[in-house]
Amino acid sequence: MEVPRYCHCFLQKLVVPHSQWLSKSFLRHFFGSEAWRFSRKIARRVGGGALRLPLCFCFVLFFARECKCESAEHILEAARKADIATDTTWLALLHYANQRCYVTDSTFLLSAPACDPARELELLLRAVFSRDKSTIQDVTCRFPARVAFIASRLAPLGFTVPEPSCADFLDYKRRAPAEEVSLVFASENIVHPMSMMGHVFIKFRGPSEKGVEVAHAVSFFTKIDSVNPLVVFADSFFLGMPSFFALSPYAEAASAYRESEKRSLWEYRIAASDLQRELIHSHVWELRSINAPYYFVGYNCATVVYFTIALANPSILDDLNGWVTPIDVVRRARANQIISDRTFYPSVDWQIRAYEDALGSSEAKNILGILKDGSEEDIRELAHGGGLPQHFASALIQREMTDARNFPERKDTVNQIFAEILATRVPEEVLIENVRDPLSGPLSSRYGVGMVHMDGVGYGKLEFLPASHSLSDDNRRSYAESALELGHVAVLYNPDKGGPRLQTLSLYAYDSLVPFDTFVGGLSSRVTIGVEQQWDKELSPFTAGHATVGLGRTYALGDDIRVFGLLNVALNYGDGTGALSYYPEVGTTVYELLSMKSVATHRIVCGEHSSSSCYQRAALIQSFLPNGTLSPYVRVDTLWDQDQSTQIYEAGLKRYF
Repeated sequence: MEVPRYCHCFLQKLVVPHSQWLSKSFLRHFFGSEAWRFSRKIARRVGGGALRLPLCFCFVLFFARECKCESAEHILEAARKADIATDTTWLALLHYANQRCYVTDSTFLLSAPACDPARELELLLRAVFSRDKSTIQDVTCRFPARVAFIASRLAPLGFTVPEPSCADFLDYKRRAPAEEVSLVFASENIVHPMSMMGHVFIKFRGPSEKGVEVAHAVSFFTKIDSVNPLVVFADSFFLGMPSFFALSPYAEAASAYRESEKRSLWEYRIAASDLQRELIHSHVWELRSINAPYYFVGYNCATVVYFTIALANPSILDDLNGWVTPIDVVRRARANQIISDRTFYPSVDWQIRAYEDALGSSEAKNILGILKDGSEEDIRELAHGGGLPQHFASALIQREMTDARNFPERKDTVNQIFAEILATRVPEEVLIENVRDPLSGPLSSRYGVGMVHMDGVGYGKLEFLPASHSLSDDNRRSYAESALELGHVAVLYNPDKGGPRLQTLSLYAYDSLVPFDTFVGGLSSRVTIGVEQQWDKELSPFTAGHATVGLGRTYALGDDIRVFGLLNVALNYGDGTGALSYYPEVGTTVYELLSMKSVATHRIVCGEHSSSSCYQRAALIQSFLPNGTLSPYVRVDTLWDQDQSTQIYEAGLKRYF
């Protein structure tokens, strides 16, 4: 019983306006017949006559049903005084930041297509405190997190907010309990360009009604139906793709990432109060039917998760300036003390590469030989031996069962032997040093300044990369050298040569230089869509749009040295002409002492301009990587054919943020 509300009703409705005795018919109507009859019986036993009516009223006051005397206007006024509409938790629930709503669909906002947190709060309060039971049922079931939040803010003011009572929502809370909430980062899939920035999602864990621990994955994602890079680029950046919101058993989701997509998982427990955990749990329900296009740059998995974990600490919204990547979500969650207790679950491919590095190539090949050609006794001895060799063999067998390439004829036999032995013993843990934590890599955006000397003329250079990284950046956190440039623009300027001159515009560009491995294979690839400087038969630069694809192989000659070869084909249009060009390319990346990195490439470019034949281009980039914030660099390019040559010199400084 809410005594403060009854006192308020009593003062407002009875004591202040009426000084005369209250009629029993009024009290019966106002408080209810059952409460009136019960209080009258008690009053007869303890008093009579003139005391009977006041005593009746006192009992009615304490035992009557809840008083519904507050008007919607009164509640709205209380909400305005409490500044609920500007509360950062309320803004997070609406996915509102930077003075805009990231979702404006009517499935998510009562005020759609408008975007006004105050108006949204007003409409929700009017609906929750409506006299129409169906309206109350609708809004409390559609937006249980918002209702729970306003209930927590209005309770100290003496107001009681109806709780959701719909069967589907209550069933969801029972089937997917959230006693513990975690943020999960799935590392990049180095062979799939659209996943090279990784993926983030939410994990719920808790006891079911039967007391069994269950876990669920909550993910916002899209599906890519086309293999045409131009179509994928247009859909993911401009047109939008269909979005899906899924609640699935965590074991299935983890298996899909680690085994099918070869991606490692990093789990971080979210530090949240009971109310914050309830808000996150209920907010996921609110998102189940969200109708919002998925954009690779814009509203994506990272954006949705960012607003969701903001319910644990809304101050993280202060850092939401522009586009946020999956790894940015984890970094900013850590910076705002939202996450803790990191747990790493490596993919099979990660385990194979890591164990191979720790064992050495010779020992790793020896273990593969036992699995492939050894006797049953040798295999049993390997399984019983434990330690790193056993873990490496288990990882090879696990991968062979999903993608046979090393011993397909014996995989079932070997798997059965290992399964029988490991079923009777718990494998001892092995410690792998140099776990390549994604948080240790460079930040995902950068700008740069520099000087370029070309054709005897000096230029100032400005560049900006919204996301994510280049081949010359620090990629030591990954087993593959890679580049992913989205919206990278570089401009040259010399006041004596007119206006700014576009050097590069990479709308979408990636290089995935996956080292070929005896045990897991590996194919390197490249896709680039944008504008760049190209050269005609006189080796004079002109600006051309292009779409380039390439395939090849990369080999690791050690922990710090990679060599690669690619065959690239490009469609070009510039200088008023179109052309189909091709260029084989070889190169190397080397990490050196004193945190330095060199990238050297050599190309033979043919058919780049309609009037050109072939020329050669060699480039060397020397980067200095003292920390994850600043990177000075120098670059030298040399172009030549049978008749002439030209050089380009560049020096600059890149700043990551």
